Amino acid sequence: MKNFVFICLLAAGLAGCAVGPNYHRAAALPNQPLPKQFSDNNPTNATLWKIAEPSANLPRGAWWQMFNDTELNRLETLALTNNQNLVAAAARFEQARDLAAAARSEYFPQLTAGGTPGGDLTRQRTSVNEPENGQAAGAAHTYDTFTAPIYLGWEMDLWGRVRRRSQAAHARFVASVDDFESARLAVAAEVAADYFNARTLDEEYHLVSNTIGAYQHSLELTQNRRRGGVVSDLDVAQAAAQLHIAEVQLPDIELHRAQTLHALAILCGQSPVDFSVSTNAATAMVPGIPPSLPGELLEHRPDIAAAERRMAAANADIGVAKAAFFPTVKIDGLAGLQSVSFNSWFNWPSRFWAVGPSIELPLFTGGLNRANLAA
Repeated sequence: MKNFVFICLLAAGLAGCAVGPNYHRAAALPNQPLPKQFSDNNPTNATLWKIAEPSANLPRGAWWQMFNDTELNRLETLALTNNQNLVAAAARFEQARDLAAAARSEYFPQLTAGGTPGGDLTRQRTSVNEPENGQAAGAAHTYDTFTAPIYLGWEMDLWGRVRRRSQAAHARFVASVDDFESARLAVAAEVAADYFNARTLDEEYHLVSNTIGAYQHSLELTQNRRRGGVVSDLDVAQAAAQLHIAEVQLPDIELHRAQTLHALAILCGQSPVDFSVSTNAATAMVPGIPPSLPGELLEHRPDIAAAERRMAAANADIGVAKAAFFPTVKIDGLAGLQSVSFNSWFNWPSRFWAVGPSIELPLFTGGLNRANLAA
């Protein structure tokens, strides 16, 4: 027991180390330091330039409300509520959170209550020729075994395998949060783009329709002038051609508008058959945009934050792969009640237990561990 306690204390002392590189955020320019300014022609650039500070976690709010368009607000609400890509992204977020919890569970001892390999209740017969003291036993025995065991297993994380796995799973969980936010931004932006495209096609349809009316009137006027001998047949043909060119544009506009509405319907999680967009909305208020957008917007991009978190996860995976080269030390325990009779199965004298460390050292894996580390 003293040796066992000594091993546990030694393992606790060694548990503070972890193989593999500790993560450090990569520099923007690995081979040279960042310049103090990027242009000598702009005297104010030195004061405006600053090191980026990731802020993808900041709320973005309902940015589409700046257009002051009630129909756009309705479509954005539909999309953010019913879009199936967002449902899938939310499911991946839940999955990553559960995987992170599963990785953390390896920090704790694992207790399992249940049967032995033969089951809780075993009836067995021994062989007549079973060796006993180097000789055949000469007699067979048939008996019952009643067992109620509890197994304990706990890995001493000497090389940081469990910690690195937990770090990698947590980094991927944070990346999934940014992925979900990226999906929300993409859906909201696509809804706004398709909505304004549909509004543009409506205006274009009205413009072409009015133009066709004007061309029809012009053709009638030209035909009347031809009857009076003022113009030639060529003028009539040109007016008719101008009218036909305008008329063939209407089906193309209608097709593009239908495709745009179908895309909007899919984004909003609706059936394209019953989906419609109000065309009576007032002219949208276009918010003012500065000629040069501030560089801080790049700091808000969740896709960049997700990529950085996945790099941290991959860094932790290196530690997991390196830990596979070292011995795995576990504490295994077994306790329970065992008897050959059901009447004495749960009596105190029927108790048994065993506890001790086990060590597994990879001797030959056919290059598996080296390949995993290289990957």
